[in-house]
Amino acid sequence: RKITVDVKGDRFALPCIHSNPIAPAPGAASYVSRLWQFPIDAEHTMIVRYTVFRAADDAAREHATRTFHDLALPRLKKVSAEDAFAGEAQGDVVSARRSEHLLSPDVDVIGVRRLMHRAFTAPFTEGSRVPVREGALMFPL
Repeated sequence: RKITVDVKGDRFALPCIHSNPIAPAPGAASYVSRLWQFPIDAEHTMIVRYTVFRAADDAAREHATRTFHDLALPRLKKVSAEDAFAGEAQGDVVSARRSEHLLSPDVDVIGVRRLMHRAFTAPFTEGSRVPVREGALMFPL
């Protein structure tokens, strides 16, 4: 069963932040699942997951709270455990990248990495900040 809601616009808002609209079950409150990942050092990455609900009144807030505890939280825990297993199995970033094989569907991954690398090194190599196109999902390679 498909649990993601049709998305209009980009789901990639900022580097390292991803948003996925979720419709967890018929009649349950929909929400947005957010994932924020950023490297701490060569061997550690901080990952923060959270959910966002919209509630116009106390009844909707109670409905969202039940949805969070009954559906969203168990899913977040399961996905976090699966992601931790996959991430730990890859080893450190340098080793993981050496054996990585990206394909054409990964063009956005490559573009984001290049954009972030250039944004990080630009003050040292170009003497200025790199402009980022607002709302851009595809990055020039």
